[in-house]
Amino acid sequence: MKRFFLLLSVAGFAGAIFAVDFKSVIITTSALTINVPDGHILHIRNFTQEGGNERGVVTVTINNQTANVLNAAIIDNTAVTSPGTPSPTVPPEIINEIVIAGPATVTVPPIASATLFISFRKEQD
Repeated sequence: MKRFFLLLSVAGFAGAIFAVDFKSVIITTSALTINVPDGHILHIRNFTQEGGNERGVVTVTINNQTANVLNAAIIDNTAVTSPGTPSPTVPPEIINEIVIAGPATVTVPPIASATLFISFRKEQD
């Protein structure tokens, strides 16, 4: 049993050494810009939006060409009938994730009257 615990502890420690932590940012009034250098990747795990009349987007620029690559999943608090119980008529949106290879510039512009939330990590490829 002691050997199993020791092996499990060493494996967990080795994983922690190589793990790259995710960062989370709340966007309300200022755009978020992330530069992804060559040989690196950006992994966006979560991109959600509460409020606003337009949908939030993640925009990527590579070689002076720009494209929208991810839309925010809308978090609709009005669809909750009781605490923690979603309305049966409004299904929750799927939260997608994406991986972007560098070199690239990733931008998330703010949306009027909305709060955007994004979780990401940048790491070597």
